Amino acid sequence: MDTAVYRRAQRLVHRWGVLAVPACFLTVGLQTAVILTTGVTGMPLRRFLLWNVVGAVLYLVGADYVTGETIGVSGGLGMM
Repeated sequence: MDTAVYRRAQRLVHRWGVLAVPACFLTVGLQTAVILTTGVTGMPLRRFLLWNVVGAVLYLVGADYVTGETIGVSGGLGMM
């Protein structure tokens, strides 16, 4: 794993720590590398999951704001 994207993800995780997890939701290619890096470097699972949920919620709130539409399970699945 000596690619430019992986090295960039390593630097991001080492610099920002757990804050790199929610921040990686802003990038597509770097997201996978950051998540891989957190696993390889041994970030505790509970800490990763907490910050992953924080990132997902922030991502959804941002998408809701940008699109002007509410993103919800019932609306997304056409159940209502």
